[in-house]
Amino acid sequence: MENEIPVMETNDTWEIVELSPSKRPITSKWVYWIKFEYDGTIDKFKARFVARGFYQVKRKDYKHTFSLIVKLPTVRVLMALVATKG
Repeated sequence: MENEIPVMETNDTWEIVELSPSKRPITSKWVYWIKFEYDGTIDKFKARFVARGFYQVKRKDYKHTFSLIVKLPTVRVLMALVATKG
């Protein structure tokens, strides 16, 4: 947790805003797990801070869920098509 919090602050993972009186805040929790080496010894302890967004209601709490993700091979194919078609 001590390592995770500064990283989230550095990456601007969130911003603090005023909550409308008609809204409920989303709850969150820390999730912990242990990573092991191939021989079964402990490699490191991990922690993640997760929002429990399953309490949200579509069109009431949020509008869009789309996030554009493009893989490099897709861009290469498109550029090859553009080059061959002129």
